Amino acid sequence: NLKTDLAALTSYKTRYYKSTTGATASKDLLKKLQSIAASAPGTGGKVTVTSFAHSWGMSSLIARIEGTNSAGAITIAGAHLDSINQSNPTSGTAPGADDNGSGCVNLIEGFRKLVAAGFKPTTPVEFHWYSGEEAGLLGSAAVAKSYSTSKKPINAYLNLDMTAWLQTGTTPQIGFVSDKTDSNLTAFTKKLVSTYRKPLSADTFVVANRRRSWYSVWCCGNG
Repeated sequence: NLKTDLAALTSYKTRYYKSTTGATASKDLLKKLQSIAASAPGTGGKVTVTSFAHSWGMSSLIARIEGTNSAGAITIAGAHLDSINQSNPTSGTAPGADDNGSGCVNLIEGFRKLVAAGFKPTTPVEFHWYSGEEAGLLGSAAVAKSYSTSKKPINAYLNLDMTAWLQTGTTPQIGFVSDKTDSNLTAFTKKLVSTYRKPLSADTFVVANRRRSWYSVWCCGNG
């Protein structure tokens, strides 16, 4: 599934957020997610897939598995769907296999597995694919602002970015960003790595000004 999903995402010349191919990539992924939702066995939480429209044309996508407490705080896993050629953003080739096709396919597979298993969480779980991230976190900021305005409670947010990147000659490792994050959530997620993904190790590092759209909503209650 991962290879097939990644091949589909990298088949577009670019997934730049203002390009027609970027908009098409979002529409095609929407159809795939809707197909996954339609295959739900009916024993888990209600599954919905929606698009979140933006002024620039390429929509962000939101897949939701309803919790037994539908008004409970939402747990979100997200990744940016758009790509960019930094030298020629509007017309340059940017298949974005690692940045961030890798994070996107991990998210698709997680959603697929939970739906197939009839997952029924206590509180809602959502999967987000954002557009406009490479232009300044535009998609996630818009979604986070919308949730803040609607006063939707957020339990936790996990971002997946460049999950296939590996420096030549190094040992595979799962990295966690430590700035503008919750240390308890990071510690918990690192335990999941050691439990389920041995012998991979986990480490933390600082990356300034990255993936902070949800931080102010979660920690401070505002967008």
